[in-house]
Amino acid sequence: MKIDTRITTLGHIKRGGSPCVYDRCLATIQSVEAVEAALRATPDIPSPMIGIRANKITCEPLMDAVKLTHQGAEAIKEKNFRRAMEDDYETYLSTTLINDNAQSLQGNHSLKIGIIHVGAPTGGMNAATRVAVRFTINRDHKPIAIYNGLSGGSELGTNKTEVDDLGMVAFQLQKQGINALLIIGSFKPILL
Repeated sequence: MKIDTRITTLGHIKRGGSPCVYDRCLATIQSVEAVEAALRATPDIPSPMIGIRANKITCEPLMDAVKLTHQGAEAIKEKNFRRAMEDDYETYLSTTLINDNAQSLQGNHSLKIGIIHVGAPTGGMNAATRVAVRFTINRDHKPIAIYNGLSGGSELGTNKTEVDDLGMVAFQLQKQGINALLIIGSFKPILL
């Protein structure tokens, strides 16, 4: 059909939302790395690209990233779709399918991961939750749904009210044996 298809995932800022704490911190952390890269720069060092991978700031030669981008485009042009999607395919599988043979990562112990929706119901909350559930199960962890008030556009319900008793929240997390908390959504101010 000769139709060029592209998928774009719009973040909440691109949709007009306010930046959350993570957005502001990430911009600062990446800016610090960019300044440090500029201070390290010499005429021999290639231009850097500051990014984030596995929750760690990276600083790599910009042209390496450009080559990778071109390799994907070349693979698609050659109709070598397996090569074009090498990296993304594993991510797709781990966030889309449940692996019945999931094995714990070496040296990792199974965690109970609480998943909660916060703020006004928005598009993408349910999809993000489904991805998080599949990903945690495929890593041999146990996702725990935390129901929180208002029903609406999210399957877990969501709540725009501030939390008054943080001690009770901590008690309930401890009582349920929750090791980690994944918060999907946001509103100002978030006090959890």
